[in-house]
Amino acid sequence: MFDPDMGSRRDIPGPVRTGSNETLLPVATMSEIPAKRILVVDDERVIADTLVTIFSGPGYEARAAYSAEQALELMEAWLPDLAILDVMLPQMNGVDLAIRMAALYPTCRTKLFSGHYRTAHLLTHAESLGHRFDVMAKPVPPGELLQMAAASFDERMRRNVA
Repeated sequence: MFDPDMGSRRDIPGPVRTGSNETLLPVATMSEIPAKRILVVDDERVIADTLVTIFSGPGYEARAAYSAEQALELMEAWLPDLAILDVMLPQMNGVDLAIRMAALYPTCRTKLFSGHYRTAHLLTHAESLGHRFDVMAKPVPPGELLQMAAASFDERMRRNVA
């Protein structure tokens, strides 16, 4: 049922009944369910902007940053649930960014991706500091990225329920 004061909602029968009358409870609309926030960090603007477009579907709010420093600045005001980071960034690399994010924003999950074969030393260094990251190889098909994000959010939901 549409009520201009309530926005776009539909009512369903609720569990409380009084005689033959049913109490109706509003169902949340998509706009009332908080979007899952995704931050894409890549110095290649075309890649970052394309990934933001891919993740801008229903249920997601995506933003791009083109450097690690810009990402950290953005996260002071807008905390993502998931950050997808390019490993090879101009100043601070994506592995160091992921380590910094884990310390500053422990609720934000991180996924790394790279088109460079010379990232092993960065990952080895991170492991020596107690951090382990999996790296997806660029180019990552859009469907695979969406599945990875969905799996990341599903895993987070299972941990919150347990």
